[in-house]
Amino acid sequence: MTLSDGDVITVICLGTTVSQAQQDLKNPVEIVQENGKLMKRYKVTLMNLFDAFDWDCDGYLNLREMDAYTIMSGDEDGVKEDEWNMLKSEFDFAEEKMTIKGFIHMHEAEASSLTEDQSTLDDIWSSLERLGYNKQLRLVHEMKDRVFRLQIDEEHNVKWNFVCGTKSFKLDETEYMLIVSYTATEAEHSVLFKLVDDNEQIVS
Repeated sequence: MTLSDGDVITVICLGTTVSQAQQDLKNPVEIVQENGKLMKRYKVTLMNLFDAFDWDCDGYLNLREMDAYTIMSGDEDGVKEDEWNMLKSEFDFAEEKMTIKGFIHMHEAEASSLTEDQSTLDDIWSSLERLGYNKQLRLVHEMKDRVFRLQIDEEHNVKWNFVCGTKSFKLDETEYMLIVSYTATEAEHSVLFKLVDDNEQIVS
């Protein structure tokens, strides 16, 4: 991902643990039917994800929001301009933005390949786990009762927006929580920060 002067970087905290994910490996819920259609529970999860990444609450996903969703799903390259144009040609869009109908259909298209390639199911679960879901399609919030603070180790040519402040905040009960964002004030900029708890344990 290439950053330019004026780009806004948003950091979202997810509450999940490896131990819980491993615990649910034995009995994962079914997310795709044999005919390639999505199970209702998986559709509801996708609708929740759509809402979580609709940061401006306009009912659509723009390129920036879709790019963030893609990166957090495991694709570190995000959505390129030509990929965005391809999505616009294949799925439902309005006002140059993806609708929730298009978002669901995009995932249905992914699931339809299960009949030819079973590794697709592993990819779907991998993305869901990166987004904080376990094998029961439940978000895990084992960090919700701990108190955190932001530790800034380096900052150069950036303007901060501390949504929760920098000291003594807790994760709330929502699925996704915006902790901090920053804007690059110059093309050449850098930041380095960590989320730590009261015991000085680095979380992310």
